[in-house]
This record gives sequence, structure tokens and C-alpha cells, in this order.
Amino acid sequence: MLEIQVKKAMIRSTNEVIMLIDSTKFGVVSLTSILGPFDVDHIVTDKGMSDSLREKFVDHGVMVHIAN
Repeated sequence: MLEIQVKKAMIRSTNEVIMLIDSTKFGVVSLTSILGPFDVDHIVTDKGMSDSLREKFVDHGVMVHIAN
């Protein structure tokens, strides 16, 4: 639990939040949540992310970067 509190404090102290996430993690339910899916500024992922999901993030103001 302390680890989650530390991560939330780190996020609150930043100007930008960048999430590095493998495309297979989208749609996976977790026991804990540190931040919401649209609470980030940038997502860096692989080309496995669907176009419709990418568009959702972009529509919410999240910049999506596809790594090669």
C-alpha cells in the first residue's frame, strides 16, 4: 500500500505524466489503480494498440507515441 501512495505522490508532483505500456496491458483489470486511463499526458506503446483505442486517447488530449 505504501508503494501506491508513493507513486501517487510522485504523479502529483510532476508537470507531465508519461506512461510506457505494452499494448497487451490495455483492457486488463487490476486490483489497484494509481491513475485513470486519461490522466496521463503521453502514452508510449507498441504497434499492437488498436486504432480505435488510440483515437479515444487522442480525443481526450493524450498524445500517443508508437514505438517501433
